[in-house]
Parts: sequence; C-alpha cells; structure tokens
Amino acid sequence: MSKKIVKIMIVPIAVGLFLGLGTVMVRAQNSQAPTSSNGSLKKEAQQENVQEKKASLKQKNLEQAKEKVNADISRVIKKLNKTKDRVAAMPNIENSLKTQLNLKIDESITKLNTRKTTVDAATTKEELQSAMEGFKTEVKEAKKIVKDIVEAIHKTHLQTVITKMETFITKVEERVAAITDTSKKAEAEGLVLEAKTKLTNT
Repeated sequence: MSKKIVKIMIVPIAVGLFLGLGTVMVRAQNSQAPTSSNGSLKKEAQQENVQEKKASLKQKNLEQAKEKVNADISRVIKKLNKTKDRVAAMPNIENSLKTQLNLKIDESITKLNTRKTTVDAATTKEELQSAMEGFKTEVKEAKKIVKDIVEAIHKTHLQTVITKMETFITKVEERVAAITDTSKKAEAEGLVLEAKTKLTNT
C-alpha cells in the first residue's frame, strides 16, 4: 500500500477522532456544570440553615433571660403586696400611717411593673441589658421599704404595749395610794417605781 493511500485513509480517521473527542469533551463539561451549580446551591442552603439555627438559639436564650428577669421582678412585687396586706391587717396602726406606707409600696410596685414592660419589649440582648439598668437599685429600694415598714409596725406595736402598761401602772398607783399599812404601801410603791423605770428604758 502506498504512502499516499495510507495518508488518505488516516486523515478521515483522525478527523473523526478529533470531532468525536470534541463532542465527548463538550458533553463532559455540560454534565459537570449542573453538578457545580447544584453544589453551590446546596452549600448556600446549608449556610442558611446554620444561620437560622443560630438565630433560633439566640432568640431562645433571649426569651429565657427575659423570663428569669421577670420572675425576679415578680418575686419582689409579691413580697411588697404581702407587706401591704400585713399593713392593712394591723389594728394598732393609725390610718394616716397606713396610707403613708401604702403609697411607698405602690410607688415601688409601679416602678417594677414599668421595668417588667421594658424587659418584655426587648428584642435583642443589648436591649435587655439596657432594660436592666437600674433594676438592682429598685430592688434595694423595695427591700428598704419592706424593712422600714416592718420597723414601723414593730415600733407602733411596742408603743401600744407601753401605753397599755402605763394605764395599768396608773391604776396600780391608785390602789397603792389607798393602802393604809405603811410598810406594805412602801413595798408596793417600790414595785411601781421599778416598773416605771423599766418601762421608761424600753
């Protein structure tokens, strides 16, 4: 076979091979393109899912923090209301003092309820922190109010007891004055004087 004939036979084969390879390469590229696109979309979806989970966890933590703060506020308010009920039930406290003490309690409760509303409205960690500014001071003020009221109740109760004792001693003095026996009268007067001294130092 001559070289010319071989060349003529090879050329079409080469051309066919070249064209065939070209077609295969194009098909390969076309099949890879969607895979790359799908991989990118999948990655974006995963990232969005991660972001959604983070946002959900962040919101959950915020709500839990708000619940804890509101629970603390509610406990203080409950204690103030109990103190108010205690004041109302005390028979030995004058109405003017009751009114004064109740005003202090109501003022403290109003502040705490306003604080609770601000906490409920917080939508971010920063807003919650801002809503909490001054809360510790309000709690201290509430505790001081309760302490002052308890002291006022005790003081009023003690004064009532002292008044009753003074009335009793006065009656005893009247009876001692009527004693005719000198020695017994002196002994009784000594006891009355001792009772008066103790009462004064109370």
